[in-house]
Amino acid sequence: MDTAAWTWIVLAFIIVPFILNFIVELLDLKHTGSELPEEVSDVYNEDEYKRSLEYHKETSHFGLLNGVIGLAVLIAAIFLGLFAKLDAIAIDLAQSESQVIRGLIFSAIFFAISHLLGLPATIYSTFVIEEKYGFNKTTLKTWVVDQIKGLALAVVIGLPLLALIIYIFSYAAKANNAWLYVWLFLIVFQTVMMYLSPVLMSLFNKFEELKDDKLKNVIETYAKEHKFALGGIYQMDGSKRSSKANAFFAGFGKFRKIVLFDTLIEKLSHEELLVVLAHEMGHFKCKHITKLMAFGVLSMGGMLYLLQQLINCDPLYGVFSMEPSIYASIIIISSIILSPLSMMLGLLKNYYSRKFEYEADAFAVKTTGLGEKMVSALKKLSQSNLSNLTPHPIKTFLEYSHPTIVQRIRAIRVIK
Repeated sequence: MDTAAWTWIVLAFIIVPFILNFIVELLDLKHTGSELPEEVSDVYNEDEYKRSLEYHKETSHFGLLNGVIGLAVLIAAIFLGLFAKLDAIAIDLAQSESQVIRGLIFSAIFFAISHLLGLPATIYSTFVIEEKYGFNKTTLKTWVVDQIKGLALAVVIGLPLLALIIYIFSYAAKANNAWLYVWLFLIVFQTVMMYLSPVLMSLFNKFEELKDDKLKNVIETYAKEHKFALGGIYQMDGSKRSSKANAFFAGFGKFRKIVLFDTLIEKLSHEELLVVLAHEMGHFKCKHITKLMAFGVLSMGGMLYLLQQLINCDPLYGVFSMEPSIYASIIIISSIILSPLSMMLGLLKNYYSRKFEYEADAFAVKTTGLGEKMVSALKKLSQSNLSNLTPHPIKTFLEYSHPTIVQRIRAIRVIK
């Protein structure tokens, strides 16, 4: 195919997913709030329900506007040859024929510009929308420090990682097996990052051992009964940034830690916290984490293989008015050309993720006998987070990794 044909393909890959997302969001906005589900009517009064609808509509409208601006900027960048101009700057600054050096400079400038263009939306979302609905607890100082730390991590971890990927593709591309070497390396890298994740997260939040000894004992007893290895139970100062509540596992194997947001501890009772954590443990006991990791690893391998096949497609570079280069292909092909494929893989992943959520709920309810406590916990979290109670079924199918709260409550109440 020539450059003209590739131009149409690239535009289709950019515009078609955008149109699909736009239509789904409009359908969801029209569908949301049609009726308050009976399952949550006991925790939502009229004002609270109205507030949740307003929050959903405002975030959706802002997301649509942000998407339109992003699409316009990307298409303008392509037709104005801005990618080629950026490449020329990188080549001039590099003063080297090395693909790695040029690639690092090109990538650093590319991601810096992308980040700066996205800052206004991030700032507005955090300090206007989230502030308006009482979620934002982040001070300007904390936000700025987070940005600096994130940038530092990108430089310390991201740039060396990208350099090695460019190096492998540069020197093994002709053998057509560079994708395999990169794939194997990224598998090792991701495994290492699982163990390092608690350390990295501690750069942003304060972690300390759970202060509530009674709750700690309840969780540890349950974990021992079900032979679930734990490296500790911690609480995190999530309230430093948001009033939204959450819990998660960090680390892997015997180093695995349970982390509870302080906001979650405040909102749920001991029994509710136990059954929520039992749900998370259920994901491990039912092998959901292993299955999703395997899916991610295989998907990554397939994407890298396709990247390898497109690297030497010269007409594709013509779309961006660029000369062929390894680093440009990695950035452009990964973020634009392979995006629709990633979206389709996401549909399959979300399908199984929703299925796994039902299974984890069943595990938690059967092993704790706290079905109604699970229901009350879901209701409280939905209410405090202003969740969308009635998303359009199409949006749920395409984008949701979890069933809706109503679907989960109905499923929990029929568990024997």
